[in-house]
Amino acid sequence: MRLMSFAIILAVISLLLGSSARALEEIQIGSDAPPLVLTGLDNKSFNLHQERQDSRLLVIVFWATWSENSMKELARLEELLKKYGSQGLKVAAVNVEKQKLSAAELEAVSNVKKQLGLTMPVLLDPGLQAFNRYGVVALPSTVVVGTDGRVLFRIAGYPLAGKEELFSFLEAAFIGEKEAPKVKATGYRPQPRASRYYGMARTTGQRGHREREESYLLKAAELDPQFTLPLIRLGRIRLAQNDLLAAKDFFAKALAIEPANNIAKTEMGHVLLEQGDLSQAEALFRQVLESQPEYAPAYYYLGLVLGRQGKKDNALSNFAKAIELNPRDYKVYLFRGRLYKSWGMAKEAAVDLRRAVELLGGFKEGDAP
Repeated sequence: MRLMSFAIILAVISLLLGSSARALEEIQIGSDAPPLVLTGLDNKSFNLHQERQDSRLLVIVFWATWSENSMKELARLEELLKKYGSQGLKVAAVNVEKQKLSAAELEAVSNVKKQLGLTMPVLLDPGLQAFNRYGVVALPSTVVVGTDGRVLFRIAGYPLAGKEELFSFLEAAFIGEKEAPKVKATGYRPQPRASRYYGMARTTGQRGHREREESYLLKAAELDPQFTLPLIRLGRIRLAQNDLLAAKDFFAKALAIEPANNIAKTEMGHVLLEQGDLSQAEALFRQVLESQPEYAPAYYYLGLVLGRQGKKDNALSNFAKAIELNPRDYKVYLFRGRLYKSWGMAKEAAVDLRRAVELLGGFKEGDAP
């Protein structure tokens, strides 16, 4: 493979970040589930809006064939579907293998469906648009949606305690229920107009309309001062603009509302990292991983901290863990590539940086630039 110069690769990454939506959009319990319209292996269309109206609970699981835990979760969800499908449980399995599947990869996805005896629709996500819209940070990731379109439960990865909590939640929703299960979202539900403005911000951001995106986010935060997602997104925008003080202020506001918010904690750690406060950044990332060991971004940011501290092996171990959890996040390769470059490992750096561009949509996967 011919290696591009670092300057060209980084310029392409900068261009793509300025013209496309940032990866890992976030949702929270109590908020409206983002729209989802996909096609299945059987070529039938799946529309979240219609499906959740026709169900009592709708479970969306993002998975990949290489993920052993994905196989375990799909098998257990299929058991629940057979048990409670007649009572209104629906499950949809969204494959997020890569942006475009080859014929062999499509066959592998189809084989999983056959081997596990899945009766649930297996959906394809070309371009990984749903993957990004739902903020997938580990595989499998699962979202439970109610009939009103609200997110009732979400879990990233397949942690020991969390997975049992998910299945207990689903079982409890249907045990003894003859009518629609009376399940309530335990998280904060944003004010409806604020939620709509946040959705508009996401859409305009994906289209590259940055000024309008920021305007909608500020409006959402104004309409509902307890809604943390607009604050986090505004902080990320400022961070991308290298306005560290403004970014830190937005993340601090989010944490004042929700001190245990691991997304805001991780982003605050990123700001501290960029400010050179490696010890405080490391402490925050370790806090996140202690409470949510399946949160991939905390691993690659911690890897970046350790790398800058000269702890090369520990740094690479954390990057490897992040890739294991979510190999589709371009930032893993971007940050590791930069570390490789700082260590004088030019070939490894170019491969990682090129992979970051590939995941951002700048190159076709597998093609030489």
